[in-house]
Formats: sequence, C-alpha cells, structure tokens
Amino acid sequence: MPLKRIELKAERGQLIYKLRRAGGSELWVNAADGAHFPKGQYERIVRAGADGVPVRTTDWGKILIDLHTGKIGGEAGKAVMTCAAVLLLLLTCSGVYVWLKPLLIRRESRLSRARVGLPAEAV
Repeated sequence: MPLKRIELKAERGQLIYKLRRAGGSELWVNAADGAHFPKGQYERIVRAGADGVPVRTTDWGKILIDLHTGKIGGEAGKAVMTCAAVLLLLLTCSGVYVWLKPLLIRRESRLSRARVGLPAEAV
C-alpha cells in the first residue's frame, strides 16, 4: 500500500517517525536509535514498559467510529447499520404508542363521564 503520511512527533519523551499507510496501519521508527515496530489500525500505544517494549491496547473508540461511518464493512456495513437504526426507531415509536394508548383511553373515559355527569371511577 502507498504511504499516506509521514510525521515526526515527540512520543513518550522520544522523537518518533510515524509512517502511515492508506489502510490505517503505521510503522513507528525511533529517530535516535532506529528501533521500529508496527502499530495496527485499531491499536493504541499507551506507554513503553520497563523493558522498552510498547504496551498496546485496543482502540475501541476508533473501532466504533469506523463501524458507524461504514469504514468497517463498506457499503454492506452501511446498509446493516441503516437497517438497525430504522428498526431501533420503529421499536421506540411502537413502545411510546403502547405506553401512551392506555393513558389516552383512561383520560377520554374520564372526560366523557364528566360530560355526562357521572362520578369518575378510581383508576
């Protein structure tokens, strides 16, 4: 894959060259001693351990952003997320309807009894 960007940054007290590919993976190279290691697209480098080896964690924020924007799964991923959103919206609307319908029926019953002049029953 072609290179997308090359940066020189201060990371953890060292100057690090970050070579990023178009796919999102990176190669980190220490500018002082040439030590290097690959960094995956969904990894986060937290700090260097006591032995100098970097500690990697999963970058869940990046995974979720890419999932919601369709970078994971492409067009099929976008279609699945759109269907899930529509279903969630339908479930929400139907839940509000199911909750609200008995309240409106009781209210209408109370109002019609008041119009006729009958005493309102305890609900």
